[in-house]
Amino acid sequence: MFFSIEQIAGMRTYVKRHKFYGYHRLSRYTDEELQKICNGIGGDNMPSILNKAISALNPSLVPASFVHDVEWFESRGTEREFLKTNARFELNGHLAADIKYPRWWQYPARRWVKRKARLFREILDSVAFSHYQECFLEKKKND
Repeated sequence: MFFSIEQIAGMRTYVKRHKFYGYHRLSRYTDEELQKICNGIGGDNMPSILNKAISALNPSLVPASFVHDVEWFESRGTEREFLKTNARFELNGHLAADIKYPRWWQYPARRWVKRKARLFREILDSVAFSHYQECFLEKKKND
């Protein structure tokens, strides 16, 4: 498991308090279920050490990835939904940056986090659609 139950509960509270886009989806799952769904920044097909490294290097974006993982888990398998999910990740990344770095003198750090959110969205948009469809088909097969 990538996150402990305590981390899951804390992240659930954080994204709900700050009204991240899609936070309402989390209420459909127990903390134990979210622990299985959420894997930090990066795909579930990546080695967990790589997910941990990317998440550690981009801690401000981890709450955005938390909601994004749930959206992928609930995938409908369409390209339109895939692109909307990635766009919400970027929006949540921007929100996370604004929360973490609210002062005017923190602008460079805030800008850095927002650029990372955009970069991750662009990477997802360009290379991850086939994996998104695999998640959908895997879930469909197990339902």
